[in-house]
Amino acid sequence: MLKQCLAIDTENFGACIHLATLLANTGENKKAAKYFKHALRLNPKSVPANFGMGKILHAITGVNTGSSNVSQLAASIQYFKTVLELDPNYYKAHCQLGIAYLQSNKFEKAAASIKQCLSLNPKHLPGLVAMGNLLFETGHTKQSLQYYETALKFNPKELYALIGLANAYYDLNRPKDAIDYYIAALKVDD
Repeated sequence: MLKQCLAIDTENFGACIHLATLLANTGENKKAAKYFKHALRLNPKSVPANFGMGKILHAITGVNTGSSNVSQLAASIQYFKTVLELDPNYYKAHCQLGIAYLQSNKFEKAAASIKQCLSLNPKHLPGLVAMGNLLFETGHTKQSLQYYETALKFNPKELYALIGLANAYYDLNRPKDAIDYYIAALKVDD
């Protein structure tokens, strides 16, 4: 239906965004990128289009390696920055920017972005997990536990919090706890 709408009216911004989001949610990232790019041509200051494009490039970054990975990660960071210029209180963009900085080993910038996300929404699960991951990656394993555990209070089946706790307990030489959380993570997909 959305494709038909776009075939009739290629300037239908709403249809572009909805189709791009639908494609992104089903893992068709290259097709989604096409429609997000078209939406950005129609409205370069669109928060949903910039955020969507940033997330798509960030998702593709996890698949690619080498110099294209670095350039896509840098591009995703720029899209998230654009979103925050347009809407400084968009906590999801702060979180995604922090995650992208974390993947770029820009730990101070990652911390600032994730902290801003959590100050705007202290219950944001990806933000809590991202802060746990940041602390774990920077050698603050004990402090990471707090963020993973808080995420699990809000959603006991939060896969990435379970894995984060398992990795942290393993790092802290608590293999029984690590195994318990790895098993709990495996059961999430059941």
